[in-house]
Amino acid sequence: MSMNETAALETKLKKLKKALRKLGLEEKVNVTLDVRSVVVTGDVSSMEERMSAGYTAARFGFKGVVNDVTINGKGEAPMRVPTIRDSLLEGREFDVVIIGGGVIGCAIARELSRYDLRIALFEKESDVAMQASGRNDGMIHLGFADNPKKKKGKFNTRGNRMYTEVAQQLDFAINRFQHRF
Repeated sequence: MSMNETAALETKLKKLKKALRKLGLEEKVNVTLDVRSVVVTGDVSSMEERMSAGYTAARFGFKGVVNDVTINGKGEAPMRVPTIRDSLLEGREFDVVIIGGGVIGCAIARELSRYDLRIALFEKESDVAMQASGRNDGMIHLGFADNPKKKKGKFNTRGNRMYTEVAQQLDFAINRFQHRF
């Protein structure tokens, strides 16, 4: 990282600390740099304060924000550990193991299935797309609202065009309608 980048990050960090002071969080949370990301730690009294600290940090353009703020001394709930123990996978070998059956994990599995590979997709829930991937509104992004010169605009437009072929391959219907503005 260049000296200019380091100086710019330090300036962002100072501005962030000032913003947290205005919110009354300076005594409750601490912010540090981890390469180009900011790490927020401390203990607050409510979820609103925790979210406020995280969102405030996100406003300053760091590469990433790690919100490790606890609420009344309590951190995140521990990860669920399966109660069932079996030997279902014992002795099995895979060329590729995909962790997570959300939209990205499933898309990766689908693409890799075109090759002669032994693929395993592990999902902690009882079915795929049970978390964030299953909670979208089903909208296909048209891409016209985003700047076509930026990656998001290019990918939204390209992805939109790909839906027709994918719908035919996977046998699902697409309802394309005209927006009225």
